[in-house]
Amino acid sequence: MASSTSWYDCVGLRPEEAVALLVRDTGLPECGWGELLVHATRPETGRHWTNTGHGHDERNLKGRGEGDSRVAPAHPELVAILRDLIEQHGLSNDDILFQGERGGLLAGSVYRRVWAKARRASLSEAEYDSSTGKRV
Repeated sequence: MASSTSWYDCVGLRPEEAVALLVRDTGLPECGWGELLVHATRPETGRHWTNTGHGHDERNLKGRGEGDSRVAPAHPELVAILRDLIEQHGLSNDDILFQGERGGLLAGSVYRRVWAKARRASLSEAEYDSSTGKRV
């Protein structure tokens, strides 16, 4: 990849994939590119629409067969951020990588709010008013 490529151009995770990542699903070397092993999704569907009564269902990857996985590259800047996150929060291999405030799954309202702020900060007024990236 060209050196001008930013880490956020390389990851390509859906929100429901990111919230399902466990620490053990990461390959985060001391320096250089890392990997994220994506093998499950945890879409937020609401308690009434799941078989478990929880707000998130565990499902296979979208458009892939049962048990399939994929590897997403992680830019060195993202690797450093994730290593810091794991260290600062004392996360173990079985912990959720992106946790909510109380240690559980990250709520959709949180990442939608951050996404909206990122759109406002990075898009021109015309792009922001369009449908470009309106949905996470």
